[in-house]
Formats: sequence, structure tokens, C-alpha cells
Amino acid sequence: MKINIDYKMTEKENPEKISNQEITLNYLNYAVNSKYKNGLSGQMRRIWGRIQRKFDDNIEKDEIELEKAEIDLIKKLFADDVNFPGGSAKYLLDLEEEIEKLGKDL
Repeated sequence: MKINIDYKMTEKENPEKISNQEITLNYLNYAVNSKYKNGLSGQMRRIWGRIQRKFDDNIEKDEIELEKAEIDLIKKLFADDVNFPGGSAKYLLDLEEEIEKLGKDL
């Protein structure tokens, strides 16, 4: 999965100059917290933990390798039942395009 996505944020929109990779992780974290308001348990927690570790280990790289269960979770996070603030919609388009590509070569 590509994690170094150019979100085309202005300095005003990203004054702390957070890296694209960290922004991607922040959007995924927001989705997890929105979809699973009571937290994750069992297998879902383990899958999410593996994804977090992959980000930690590759935060400066352009991509991370994902397993099928990890891809399935990320796709589930961006289903229609997860709401994001309206102001983030233009940035989420780029991330959602990357998510749509996931698993197409499996």
C-alpha cells in the first residue's frame, strides 16, 4: 500500500509539516476510532497492531506490504458507515484511490 501520498496540503493546512506517511496513518487511526468506538478486540486488534507496526517500521518509506487480512480491515475502515469531517474529503480522495487498488493483484 502506498503511504507516501501527496495530499497537496498548503502550509496553512499543515503548519506542523507532518509527513504524508504520518497523515496517512492519522486518517487510518481516525477511521479505526470512528468505526470501533468501543475499541478493538481479539483478531481485529491483532490485525490493526500489525498494521501499526508496519507503519512504525516503514514510516519514511513510500509503501508498506500488507497481508490479505490487513487489506480487508483497511477496506472495511473506509466503508460508507465511517464518517469523516467534511474538510478532510478532498484529501481522503487520494487515500481512497490507493485503498481501492489494494488486493487487486492477489
